[in-house]
Amino acid sequence: MYPQFALRVMPECGIWWEGWLRPFGSRPLRRYRVVVMYNRGRADPISWVVEPELSKRTWPRHRHLYANGNLCPMHPDDHTWSYARNDISHYLDLVVLWLACQIHLEEYGRWPGPESPDAHRHGPVTFRSEKDEVERAVQAFITQSGISALRRLLPGLGVPPGLCD
Repeated sequence: MYPQFALRVMPECGIWWEGWLRPFGSRPLRRYRVVVMYNRGRADPISWVVEPELSKRTWPRHRHLYANGNLCPMHPDDHTWSYARNDISHYLDLVVLWLACQIHLEEYGRWPGPESPDAHRHGPVTFRSEKDEVERAVQAFITQSGISALRRLLPGLGVPPGLCD
């Protein structure tokens, strides 16, 4: 299902899947390098978007990222994926849906669809920083140095386009 993914092995790090995903054919520049740790039968897969980086560093108040930056593509109580019936390609389907929601967030300013019952513990609905401190600092930098200076500083780091408007 995902031939662009390859299995990687490194003795000190273990085994993982790595590849590129492009959720929408209509947005060819929106592609993401994803890493998935998967130990069949031990725990749920864990995935990260490493390029452009989507993490708590680039999105500190993201409601659908765990503290260490890995994605939350499903609510465990929903039983949308399990070792007993699904393989890694089904999990990657959920990652593709997560990325589509992320693109929607970046383009329209909100996460589409339902959220887990405890999403409020992970950040505000708007995903903005507390008291808009980060957004004001970015706007001040843009006012002083221009948007092109910001784009040169932060190419492909998952900075929301709306933040730069």
